[in-house]
Amino acid sequence: SPDYYPTFDGAEGPHRAVAEEIVARFELFKAAFESKDLHGIMEHYSKQYQDPNGWRWEYVARAWKWWFFRVNSTTLLRQIRSWDFSRYAATGEVSVRMFSLYRGCQWDVGKLGYHYDGTVRLPRSLDEEVTYTWRRDDDGAWRLIRTDPAMPCFEEMFSYSRGVDKLGSPCIPGLDQL
Repeated sequence: SPDYYPTFDGAEGPHRAVAEEIVARFELFKAAFESKDLHGIMEHYSKQYQDPNGWRWEYVARAWKWWFFRVNSTTLLRQIRSWDFSRYAATGEVSVRMFSLYRGCQWDVGKLGYHYDGTVRLPRSLDEEVTYTWRRDDDGAWRLIRTDPAMPCFEEMFSYSRGVDKLGSPCIPGLDQL
């Protein structure tokens, strides 16, 4: 079958090696997520990380911790849509837009019936795409400095704990509603 991941359209020439390094980092991120390794996943977020809501590293750590507590299995499906090296020369930042489907199965579905099939997912957008912006940290490792929409987002995670989800109430992905 043809390759579906990774793809390097938009990462040609000298950018290819950088893109390959970022893909390797994302594979480690995926492995940490799927093994519910909180420390491993947080190793991929820069201490300078900030999401569109203004939340930082500590928020991300708490959100993933809550997610891992709530689910008994995880999987992450991904496919690269596009690379953006437009800021690389000036800031060292590289963005990659990806289909990213984070899935889990809730522990308490049978007892509490929060969701029809027990499967929870992030993001809760129609296209399930996230732009990940990476930059080399002081130690030379590529780390996330931004995700758009926010990944993870408590607003999306908590929506699975509301009974109204069964009635099809919309959850607006992206910014937390204060």
